[in-house]
Amino acid sequence: MESRGGQICDLCNKHYNKLPKKGKPDTKQWTVLSAVVMELSGDLTVLTMATGTKCVGEQQKTPHIISDSHAEVLSLRLFRLFLVEDMTTCLKSNDGVCLKRGPGRTFHVKKGVSLHFYSSFVMCGDATISETDSEQTEKNDFQSLDNFNQSVSDKKRPPAEFDSSDSKHPKLDGMTRTGAKSLLSDNFRTDTLKSRSWHKTSVLRTKPGRGAVCLSLSCSDKLMKRQFLGLQGGILSQFLPDPIRFSSFSIGGEFSMSSVKRALLDRLPDNSIPQPQILKVEDKFVNSVTNCRARSHTHDVIASSSSLLWMKRGEEGQQWASVKGNFRVQQNLRYQLK
Repeated sequence: MESRGGQICDLCNKHYNKLPKKGKPDTKQWTVLSAVVMELSGDLTVLTMATGTKCVGEQQKTPHIISDSHAEVLSLRLFRLFLVEDMTTCLKSNDGVCLKRGPGRTFHVKKGVSLHFYSSFVMCGDATISETDSEQTEKNDFQSLDNFNQSVSDKKRPPAEFDSSDSKHPKLDGMTRTGAKSLLSDNFRTDTLKSRSWHKTSVLRTKPGRGAVCLSLSCSDKLMKRQFLGLQGGILSQFLPDPIRFSSFSIGGEFSMSSVKRALLDRLPDNSIPQPQILKVEDKFVNSVTNCRARSHTHDVIASSSSLLWMKRGEEGQQWASVKGNFRVQQNLRYQLK
């Protein structure tokens, strides 16, 4: 019998494969897929889904552009929109997809409902740093980093994060490295990989990449925050007073289980909150960097600049597509998955 993590992975990837092509990568482009999945009475349902790897630089930010287009963040933002619509449904019928109406102007997650997070790739930031020798880490001996700068690129996010099997992206000083910049440094905008604070664990970081400086926090930090404070966010907490949290995180590909646990859970100030499962699942995402390289028979693949977004609306779904944070609703794109 397939594990719960495997079932969530299969559901999300089958759902993605049925979606229209708009917003999906080209042949030699890869991306990351993330989704929020609801479980009720043993049945799994995709609530929101997104792809994306790009972020907007500090100088490019405008009120009309989404700054952080990483798949993990987009799927969480969509989930908050889903909660708004589900609350609206509750006002009409007292019962929504995953919410029920409470006293006054409050709403609560239905009894028996659990939420799961799926990502085809480990989240950027602290979750990608694996310590294999703490004493060596403390020495901060970065002599072997001289030839490593070229491996950190916004065009090759996955290998730069942890692919130690690739000779171009080695483990250094007993650690698997990240391109995400630590906020411990006063000069994080201009820090290099030789900075002492660059690979310190359990600290807040900005997004990885060698392009324009991005002030958005890493996905590890944002997921940790939301898991502690609640997925509904500050504004919706006025109507959803109980923190909504994930019961599990299913992550595809290769990653360090202890690093993800440290990044998402161990950094939290309160260990009394329910501990979600962290599940390693097979890389079944058709547009992952690994499958993209295998399909193209080359390592020369690039990250897609487009994003796909999908949200459940009743029995139907609505899909959006974007390029570098500029989102446009596809007119009349409502359909029922068969």
